[in-house]
Amino acid sequence: MKTTSKKTIYLSPDELKEAVINYLIVKNKKNLSKHLSDNGCEMGWSESGEEFVVSIGGEIKDSIRPIIVNIAKDAVKKVLNYEPENNNAKVLFFTAKELITKKIKLD
Repeated sequence: MKTTSKKTIYLSPDELKEAVINYLIVKNKKNLSKHLSDNGCEMGWSESGEEFVVSIGGEIKDSIRPIIVNIAKDAVKKVLNYEPENNNAKVLFFTAKELITKKIKLD
């Protein structure tokens, strides 16, 4: 990095990449920062000029999907086990349970 005045900082592509990696770490995006560190990237301003874009190479694994699926399954199981006291609500829940069990395959 070199500076020409107190108002201007020049960053090389590697320094800019390192700055983005450090930013991701501060924002608690450690998996993404590691992915950026391990892969190449392209950087530049968006067409509107309002956003700086970092396009990272490589493929990132979706680690959140299994967590969301398990949360959804647990929620559905709780709904299926719920027994309302009101008779009208019992009919609605029974119908909903039938529709859910036909549409969703639970373990």
